[in-house]
Amino acid sequence: MIIIHKINTKKISKRIDYEKTREDNIGFLLTNNRGNYFLSMEKKSRYSGLFFFSKDMFKILDEIVLQKSESTDKKALEKTLINKFFSASRNSSEIAENFLMPKNFNSFIYNLNKKTNFFLDFDVRKSYDSRRFGMYYDIIRDKDKLLIRFEKKSDRREDSSDSQKEFEIWIAVKCNGDSRDVLQWLEKDYEFDRERNSFPYKRYVFRAVELEASLAVITVAENRMQAEKECDFVYNNAEQFRRNGEKEFKKLLEEKTPSKTKSKNILDKSISNKSYSYFAKMSAKSSMDALSISEGILAGFPWFFQYWTRDEMMSLKALILEKKFVYVKNLLFEKLDRINDKGMLEVLNNRVSADSAALVFMRFDDFLNELEEQGLLEKYMKEEDIDLLRERLSECINCIIGKNAKNEKNTKEITLIQNNAGETWMDSLERRGACIEIQALFLRMLRLMQKLSRDKRYKRLEENFRYAVREKFWDGEVLKDNDADNTIRVNAFLACYFYPELLSREEWRRCFDFLLEKLWNKWGGLSTIDKQDARFRKTHTGESSESYHNGDSWFFVNNIAAIAMNRTDREHFKKYVAQILKADIDEILFKGIVGTSAELSSSSELKSQGCLMQAWSNATFLELVHELKL
Repeated sequence: MIIIHKINTKKISKRIDYEKTREDNIGFLLTNNRGNYFLSMEKKSRYSGLFFFSKDMFKILDEIVLQKSESTDKKALEKTLINKFFSASRNSSEIAENFLMPKNFNSFIYNLNKKTNFFLDFDVRKSYDSRRFGMYYDIIRDKDKLLIRFEKKSDRREDSSDSQKEFEIWIAVKCNGDSRDVLQWLEKDYEFDRERNSFPYKRYVFRAVELEASLAVITVAENRMQAEKECDFVYNNAEQFRRNGEKEFKKLLEEKTPSKTKSKNILDKSISNKSYSYFAKMSAKSSMDALSISEGILAGFPWFFQYWTRDEMMSLKALILEKKFVYVKNLLFEKLDRINDKGMLEVLNNRVSADSAALVFMRFDDFLNELEEQGLLEKYMKEEDIDLLRERLSECINCIIGKNAKNEKNTKEITLIQNNAGETWMDSLERRGACIEIQALFLRMLRLMQKLSRDKRYKRLEENFRYAVREKFWDGEVLKDNDADNTIRVNAFLACYFYPELLSREEWRRCFDFLLEKLWNKWGGLSTIDKQDARFRKTHTGESSESYHNGDSWFFVNNIAAIAMNRTDREHFKKYVAQILKADIDEILFKGIVGTSAELSSSSELKSQGCLMQAWSNATFLELVHELKL
């Protein structure tokens, strides 16, 4: 396979041999900026295909299957995958396919260079639903369109009720050629799911029709009229949608970056090609645009299509740097309004976390600092906005103190901030007690409160608590991960990013030197646990969480570590920062889903694993690029 990234007249390319292509499961993912996505990969998955987002995520199309070529010439069958950001193409010497999802429409456009026979295989269901029964497809031929009415009903073979309607979806298909009904149930084997221990590995899908065409539009809606109307409109304007997509992407490219100052001597020779870093940056920028829909930032595709508060807040600094000020403000105040009377904020579906509320205040701090630097504070933050922020921050601090103080009136007796099992970002672990990054976030809250209120009481509180944290966690070389646990983990890098004042620069340098010796992966990432620990897993374990926080290397943590190291001692940590950046660029451009950053990698070697398009991975890469002024 040849992978090509193309922006206007610029392009970069790389040839990957077939075995490596299969191993890395190369593919592409397109979105419509409202939660829909289309995913195609070398190895199939229950999560590949066309998906429709409407309060929940619904799978629609499992696959478009071209009639098999009779050629046996490997060179003739070599594929070229072209990422144009707003669309994707997959070409061989025999056929050229183009895929496009028009922004803000529930439609999908499929183009070929010539009329070709292909099948449409459907698997309509909620994304996580693996039930096999109660799936009913009605095929309706109406003038120039094919309509498919799908109804999901409960079935006594796997449900507590029988024949109860759950939902209905309409699909309209329009093409410039002929079609014939197939109406067959076929069993598909999902190799990718098998590899990542995600059951079930096989599933029956419905092959509805065979088309012979060079253009097809597939539209999804909750009623027939919507499906027909939109399908006609998109079909009649397919070429215009392609031009619009190109135009909108160019507009995204033209948005100003905060600095024109260039970084020196950060990249080693193997990635000094400016085109690679440029295309990786544009990829991350495009990914964040795709995931930042009107209601919030989706955590990732294909299986984290929710608004995880922690992920949103970790991603928000990139949007601040990209000057998305209105979007950022709206999202921050929406989260502020949801902090409960215990000073806690849900991370997802009634699951509270120890860090989500504090992360909201940290991003408010970043937001205010950026607005002040740009001379835009009064434009975007009115006096009543600041008053509300100060009031809610004060309430939240008081809640935290109340839960963690021996005596609220005596600030010297505030204990460390405690969290319950599963409340930190390392949610596959119990990790209960006092965790270092949670202490750093509380210190950041106190610092912000002192700035907003000018009340010296908060300055004293910050100083006393900082002293208490240092006393309990810092021994001159090691910054403990947890006050009652000597496990060596990666979270000190997060603590430095959240609240660098905890240690001096020299102390942070010693801390990082120690951690790098224990956690560093030579390809350019950090293990989440000491590699000599008995719990360490060098290879990603897929849907089984055994490796998640006991070995897997998370791209967002690597990026934050690079930022922290660069700020601490740029020259001393230059080779580590450069290697992290190099790994980021390689993973974004040429591994997994091309043109985006995945969730994590095995520690053993650089891979594109976990969730295939992850918001905080892309966002923190963008932040790192800004940090290095690339």
